[in-house]
Amino acid sequence: MEKKDNVIVKVSLVDQVIEQIRQSIFNFEYKPGDKIDLKELSEKWGVSRTPLREAIRKLEAEGLITYKAQKGFMIRSIQPEEVEKLFVVRKNLESLAGSLACDYVTDGEIKEIENIHNKIITLPDKSDFSKIEDLRVLHQLNKDFHFKIYKASKNKFLIQVISYMWNISAVYIASTLSTPGRINKIIKEHGKILLSLKKKDKAGVQKAIKKHLDSSEKDIMRGYKKIQKMI
Repeated sequence: MEKKDNVIVKVSLVDQVIEQIRQSIFNFEYKPGDKIDLKELSEKWGVSRTPLREAIRKLEAEGLITYKAQKGFMIRSIQPEEVEKLFVVRKNLESLAGSLACDYVTDGEIKEIENIHNKIITLPDKSDFSKIEDLRVLHQLNKDFHFKIYKASKNKFLIQVISYMWNISAVYIASTLSTPGRINKIIKEHGKILLSLKKKDKAGVQKAIKKHLDSSEKDIMRGYKKIQKMI
């Protein structure tokens, strides 16, 4: 997507607008509970309101944006008590996807997953990811690692539900990446998942994914407090 002075150029697809909104959320230009002003975005990005409305509706369906009467569209905010319920679902579904992947994953897919893992290993070990670009790279690699595994399950319905769960907690997942030592945890935990996947060890993959998500849940709760201070 081409950009010039923060204005979207040659916008012809709603998906381009969706990606721009996602990036704005990830960059913390929007925080949980913030209202989305279509007029402001239209002027800022040089986009008509028609693709903006369609993009907002799609993001609402994904769970990233919510609509409240008399307030309009807002960035979805989750409460601490929802985090536990969310992760009960994520742990069960994502470990299931990992288990199924053991049946269907190809050598080529394992190689791709391993390449992503190695890219994370080569990232700088920082106590504070203060640069948005660093966070964006880590966030994308982390997501790529997980979804390469889940897509290897060859179950599109399962993948769709997992994607929805990730979208709901996207801004909180992003906030955990700047937690001191988080990147080292990710490398260690991803390594265990990958090793079990290579062995086609279903029980091992399930256990490794659940432990990884346990760790993520704890950091998200810490990140939640950080986000609340920003609101």
